Amino acid sequence: MTTVEKETPEVSNSSIESGNSSSDSSSDDELSSPRFEHQSKRRGSSRDDLANVLKSVNAMTGPPTPTVIHVQAENAQVGNDNILYKDKKRHKPGRSSESEPGCTKSRGDELPILVYTVLSLMCHMAPNTAIPVWFFLHLIDDCKELVEEKGSGYNEMITNELGLSEFDPFVAKNGGKTFMINKRQCDDLQNSLFHSIAPRKRALIELGKIYAKTFHECDNKEWEKQKSMLPHLRLFWFRHVKKYNLSENMPFGFMVASIRMMGKYMDGDYRSRVEKLADDCLSLSKSPTEKEKAHRALGEIRKKLGQYDAAEKALKAAVQIRRELSGSEQGLKESLEYQGHMLWLAKVATERGQFNESLKILEGCLQCSAMHDENVQNLLASVVFEQGRCYEKLGKFDDAFPCYDKALKAHSNNLKDRGGYRYPQYLLKRAHMLALISHGTSTVSSAEVLLEAIANCDEADCILSRRHGRKHNYRALHFCIRARLYIKQRKFGLAQEFAQDALRIVVETYGKKHNKVGDALLILGEIWTNKENKDRDNVRAFKAYHFALACFEGDHPCINDLRDRMSELKDKLGETEVSLLDDDDFENLIGPSN
Repeated sequence: MTTVEKETPEVSNSSIESGNSSSDSSSDDELSSPRFEHQSKRRGSSRDDLANVLKSVNAMTGPPTPTVIHVQAENAQVGNDNILYKDKKRHKPGRSSESEPGCTKSRGDELPILVYTVLSLMCHMAPNTAIPVWFFLHLIDDCKELVEEKGSGYNEMITNELGLSEFDPFVAKNGGKTFMINKRQCDDLQNSLFHSIAPRKRALIELGKIYAKTFHECDNKEWEKQKSMLPHLRLFWFRHVKKYNLSENMPFGFMVASIRMMGKYMDGDYRSRVEKLADDCLSLSKSPTEKEKAHRALGEIRKKLGQYDAAEKALKAAVQIRRELSGSEQGLKESLEYQGHMLWLAKVATERGQFNESLKILEGCLQCSAMHDENVQNLLASVVFEQGRCYEKLGKFDDAFPCYDKALKAHSNNLKDRGGYRYPQYLLKRAHMLALISHGTSTVSSAEVLLEAIANCDEADCILSRRHGRKHNYRALHFCIRARLYIKQRKFGLAQEFAQDALRIVVETYGKKHNKVGDALLILGEIWTNKENKDRDNVRAFKAYHFALACFEGDHPCINDLRDRMSELKDKLGETEVSLLDDDDFENLIGPSN
């Protein structure tokens, strides 16, 4: 067993995730007594036998003595799609069933039902991968609800069975830490606990429902904690779901939440996984509401992948279903679900360069009275932020700045600790507009305004680096903004470094033909065009514009501007020949990594 220290604060004083219940940590000394061991060996799989044994233990030892330790997990509201364990008649996970032909007893029939249930779920966590204590306590609480057990009398037995002899996750001081279960321990538990496939499947399904609760809220201050659980989903759980053909048993709400969570990571395994999950989500949806959610999730992912035709088709399908469910045009316009679909259609239009069309859609969203409710400030922030993006692309910086400013304030008011997922993005864009439209005042010089904007960028970058690592695409946004700030100061060397860092990140994330790649190439072209107007710089600028041209769709407004710039550069180059460009030319534009 290995423990891993985290930067996150201790969570021992927060509330429990499974509803409003709480768990008290009590002394486990009674578990080590010979009487307990004797009773445990006699215990069968019958719940009545278990109840009788527990009564006997209580009669001999008295109720567990509570201590001052109160270890609790995080709280999150759960929608109807993710309500857990309401059907108490179904089999408990991990237990063999007499109704299953040919099923022999497993070691689980010798363990208390709560202990076995916890172990059967924990052994399906990814081995050698950090498990946050808050999630473990969340799982314990849900297992208690599932098997209708209370108290903490089995804590010591659970930690021993998991091989956690040197680390106690039930102690309050460990609330903000993580631990690992090694692969051998996981394998040994699986081999000893399951003698048939059926109980293993039940355990995987129950674990999936706990994941569903964990990922239900995917755009709030819990984001960093949810992120820590994604490796368990990607590396291990989905592999078992595929192996045992359990896709149809996944809660629909969990699938949608997983798509949105994984959609924040558009590289490597996450990219292929999220595409497959989106398709599965649509094929398995049954009710009109589920189909609406599936089309919406599919539209979001296709947009993030740069597949704008497919995104528009999916989002319009979601709009049509919402129109049928609303019953009237007025009911439709006041529906937040409808406004959410329209916001994403506006985002697709923005990416295509259809800025006026996007602004028209967004203005319609703001006419919805429900949009201005204090409980949906994040949605309002997203709408006005998208307005700012459109105005910025149109060169209307004076109109863009108040939009970014309003988005930042709406988001910060809702999440006062600035822990919201989008906070650094809003901060970056507001800082960018501040630098572009401010030319100094009687008390603040233009240089000081630029320094303030750079300081805001650095604040956002600290958050992004902690959350995503050094190569996330939001860092690319930061680098693009920094590059433009340095262009304004005519510090072209620094601007080039930041623009190339941005290009390196977006190419690794999206490939070579994506509009974000085109944005970074445009900045590089602008740097080299304005640098010193030497032939070498003009050739590099021409190459940057050439590759940028391939990143935008034919109706994007950048296309004509790019062609004009390339034509001007050809005139400047005169007799200088620009040879046929290939992958080596593209790599040279990126430059060596730092």
